[in-house]
Amino acid sequence: MTNPRRREQDRAVRAYKRAHPGITLHQARQAVADRTRRQQNLPARIPGVPLPRPTERLDSYVQRVAATAGVQRHRAMELLGLAPGTSATERLDNLAHGLDDDTVRALVAATGMTPEQARALTTPRATRPDLDAVRRITETTFAAGRYRRGGEGKTSTSRDLARLLAETYGSRVLPVDLPVHQLFPTPYRPVIADLDWPSQATRPSIAPEAFDEAANVLGTGQGTSTDAPRHE
Repeated sequence: MTNPRRREQDRAVRAYKRAHPGITLHQARQAVADRTRRQQNLPARIPGVPLPRPTERLDSYVQRVAATAGVQRHRAMELLGLAPGTSATERLDNLAHGLDDDTVRALVAATGMTPEQARALTTPRATRPDLDAVRRITETTFAAGRYRRGGEGKTSTSRDLARLLAETYGSRVLPVDLPVHQLFPTPYRPVIADLDWPSQATRPSIAPEAFDEAANVLGTGQGTSTDAPRHE
């Protein structure tokens, strides 16, 4: 026996085709499905919408959807069925405490995500991090070439920088009340540290330990004085 709901849908599709000559059967079915969603207060599917990333929060996901759709955050929340009202920020703050069933259904309809993915956007995180998830994210960044592992072939930033600074200036304490042009002898010779790093990659900031080691070598670190012997 034919499902009564299916018969009703087929009748609606035929009526839609008669009212809109020239459209295909697939287009008529899609239009009827979209109309049914609207009647049920569910948003239509957003074309090309991304799915949530692991551990992603709702506010971050809304921003990604807005960027994908080329709209502002408030409009993205409307497309997602999140009912931003007059304040998208206030609505996101309220949703951060958990999603009700209607909101979950709206996200599923608009994006195709699973209800579990929708609820995970506001699920409180465990106190202890998921080490497996952290490891997966770390390996992804290394595989993408954003970072390089330590080991053979890499410059020792701390030691080399300390050596270069010591060879240039020796051990001295810089008086804070002198003009800049009196701090160094003429002519001024800057230190150039050629670190082994891909030219197309973003250079990382030097670790604080590097500056501590350089300061100790120069005699300007804590516990040193102007009487400290000059480093050769």
